[in-house]
Amino acid sequence: MTTFPTSLWLATLLVLPLAAPQEKSPPVREDPSKAMVLSYQFQAEGDYAGAARALRPLIDAQPKAYFPRLRQAYLLLQCADYTNAAEAYLAASLIEPAAIEPLLGQHLALIPLESFDDAEKVGREILARDPKNYLGLSRHARVLYKRGNSSAAAEIYQKASRSIRATST
Repeated sequence: MTTFPTSLWLATLLVLPLAAPQEKSPPVREDPSKAMVLSYQFQAEGDYAGAARALRPLIDAQPKAYFPRLRQAYLLLQCADYTNAAEAYLAASLIEPAAIEPLLGQHLALIPLESFDDAEKVGREILARDPKNYLGLSRHARVLYKRGNSSAAAEIYQKASRSIRATST
């Protein structure tokens, strides 16, 4: 019977575990209390997708929190992830139904998706709440124009122009 020298035996014991497949530990969830800070750090580095992902633990921990959802939607919009941005803005608007900000964001996300039926509906809702809202007016006019309704678009653009003149005097 052959015996291993002590040094070879020790080397085998130390190296063998490295060669064996290692089980991956489950991903560690970020601390929700640090999610917002981490999100702003990613944004400062220009990583909008990372900034949006960093909010997930906070949103999971506080599903009825308005601001994290609104921020996530904004960040997704910055990534040109229009579908997920529109959904995130919708989620924020369901949390705060009286808020106009998520509607304005959702409207902006729907336009490049060419979801003009939905965009027109959201635009009408914005203008029902705030008939002189410049963003609502100008984006709604753009949707109408894209749908081929140039006369209605021109009328809305005129209202947008009047709303600017009214606020600048």
